[in-house]
Amino acid sequence: MRSRKVKRKIRIVFSVFIALFILLFIIVVLVFGYQTVLPILKRASGVSKDKIIKPLGSQSNISELNSKLSSKNLILEYLKESTISGEIVGQVKSGPLVYFSKNRDAEWQVQSLILLISQKTADNKKPVLIDLRYTQPIVKF
Repeated sequence: MRSRKVKRKIRIVFSVFIALFILLFIIVVLVFGYQTVLPILKRASGVSKDKIIKPLGSQSNISELNSKLSSKNLILEYLKESTISGEIVGQVKSGPLVYFSKNRDAEWQVQSLILLISQKTADNKKPVLIDLRYTQPIVKF
């Protein structure tokens, strides 16, 4: 018998708590207005109409990549845009074939390329292909 009374009290307390929460929400909406409260709730739930910010900067094109590479004194035999897959392909003079992404920042790709070439040269390895289209660059020997 006693456990029924305890369960009943718990249900009553829970119901009162929910009712007070709903009443508090209604009061906040009436005081501040639904136009103020609802956008706050949407942001808290993760729903937003704002644009998604790309973490890796702007998109790249051939002219931007070429200027960044030449400013870093990196000489390419050729740099061309692939029409099939939409990436940019280049060949480092007496070095590896390089795949650049149009969706990644040109500065990041050039810095990564220079770092990879210098590291592999220091390790006395000669890369044949460097792929910068993905989050982690791929190097093939």
